[in-house]
Amino acid sequence: MKRFENLLYKHTWFTEGPSRGAGPGSFGEGLAKRFGIDACVYELNSEWIAGLKKIPSGEDWELLGKQLREVFFQYFEGTKP
Repeated sequence: MKRFENLLYKHTWFTEGPSRGAGPGSFGEGLAKRFGIDACVYELNSEWIAGLKKIPSGEDWELLGKQLREVFFQYFEGTKP
């Protein structure tokens, strides 16, 4: 997941880092333990984008969608089955 996080920093306006509060019993933890797969919950703040230092607009969310495309391509390209 650290590689995924680094790709977010590189290709998107993501700047706030992961939440370390999730622990045993969280959705991501359950997927990792039960199925051995990486998982994340990507929460979006509709009131403020720290990486852009502004209130988000529709264009900002469209930009994030385009940027996430590159993140997922690179993440799955480097992930071995």
